[in-house]
Parts: sequence; structure tokens; C-alpha cells
Amino acid sequence: MKSKFFYTNGTGKLHAHEKEKPLEIKVRSYTFNGPEDRQAMLEKLHICSQFDMRYRGLLEFYSNDLAAYKRKKGSGKHANEFLRILAKHFTDHLEDKCPSSWEACQPSFWEELIHITFPRLMKISTKQRESEIFLLQLNRFVRWLDQRVGTSWYELVKQYTETAKPELIMCERLINYLVVRTYPSIHQNNWNFKEERAANDADYNQCTTVIDSVYQVEEVCDNIITVTDLDTSWSYKLANMPSRLISTGMLLQGSIGKKRGDYYWNWLGVSGVYPAKAKNHFTLAD
Repeated sequence: MKSKFFYTNGTGKLHAHEKEKPLEIKVRSYTFNGPEDRQAMLEKLHICSQFDMRYRGLLEFYSNDLAAYKRKKGSGKHANEFLRILAKHFTDHLEDKCPSSWEACQPSFWEELIHITFPRLMKISTKQRESEIFLLQLNRFVRWLDQRVGTSWYELVKQYTETAKPELIMCERLINYLVVRTYPSIHQNNWNFKEERAANDADYNQCTTVIDSVYQVEEVCDNIITVTDLDTSWSYKLANMPSRLISTGMLLQGSIGKKRGDYYWNWLGVSGVYPAKAKNHFTLAD
């Protein structure tokens, strides 16, 4: 499955880069088979709400397994965060193209979870261990899943996580650096989001040209990097970038801008940083 191509419009929110479509609302019904069935659904609703799974997921095959894993792990914060990301992978990323079973999941399901969904939902933190923790939790879950339902995903997923780990760690360091550069006080208790946002907007508004897109790093030289816009294939040179944290092939999602008279472009705001393999799962909408 291919991911939609997203961009930021300067508000910090993600928007699908596609023509506006008429609003469609899909409704599904579920008939209880008695009081016990109703009680079981309410219990599952309570459990799944603890890791923010959307209601639509309650009617899908995976909800029973995610709820069972939550019962097993209890209130552990790392497992809970992992389940939050996995649930969003199903309900938000796959949307209405959800597989019918764990057996029906293709290898691309796990690749997109690792290379697209996790980086998009990764939390900014001072310890910067989110990648290591997520990959460890993923391996633990898949091993448990194989034992529970009889699948055989563990060896493949383990291979994916081992390969992705160095890249995800680098992506995590870069997005943390860029976010802190934009919001220097983000980790302080007295962080004033509105104040720092206003300062960032002022710099944003001084630019005569702003482009919101996903860019692939083509070259790194000192603090200058060359990137290619995945939408237009145009190249841009960005100044004042932390080259020690950037590798060729990496994908940067966000805004770049240039003031009148500038030769180099500047990075304005980041929405996501993805490993090179994520490019295989992006589709550019018309």
C-alpha cells in the first residue's frame, strides 16, 4: 500500500496534497448477540481507549489482539505507546483498506509501520530513545502474536527492525534538533508555545517564497545540503543545516523559504523525518 503525500501549510498541521473531494461518511452497524456480547464490547472499548484507538477499530479483527496485549502488559507506558502507534497505523494510515487478518498482512504492512507511521508519530523527547523502544516493543509484540494466532511474522519483522534501527535513530536525532531549533524552550516547564510560535511566524513571513513539501537529501557538504522536492523534482540548496545529523537519501517533510536577495534556502519548520526506504511508500497525489 502507498502512503498519501502530505505537506504542511505553515500551520503545523498535515494536509493531504490533493484536490478537494466531497465529504463522504461511512457508517457501519454491529448487532449484539446478547448482554454478554455487549459487555465484552464495552470492556474492549474501555481497554482500547487507553491507547487512543479510534472506535472504528473495535469492529476489525485486530482489536481483540490489541486489547489482549494491553491486558497482558497492563499500564506499561512503552507498550501503551507502541499500541497507540500500531492502532493509528490501522485506522489512520490504512483507513478503509484494512487487511482481513494478520495472515493477510503483506510485508509492506510492517515496512510502512516502521518507515512511515512510526516516524510520523514519534514523540519529541530529551532522551531520544523513542526509536529503540518502539523497535523493541514491535519485536516483542510480533513474537507474542505468532504464539497467539499462529502467524510467522517474527523473523521477517526482526530483520526489518535490525536494518531500520540505525536510520531511525538518525531520523530521531534530526527531527529533535530541528524542532528544538524552532522551539528552543519546548522541554522547559514554562515553555510558551504562542510566544515562540509568533517568533517563528515572523521569520516565516519575511520570506518572499515558501515551499511546503517532502524533500530527499541528495548531497551533504559542510552545513549546506542539496535536496530534491519529491513533487516537482526541483533541487534546492539549504544553508545552516546540521550536516552531522543528515545522510543522503533521508526524507525531510516540512517548509523551506527564501528571503529576497538570498542565494540559499532556509529550513523553516519540520513535520517529519523519514528514512530513505520510506520513499517507496509515498504516492504523490494530483
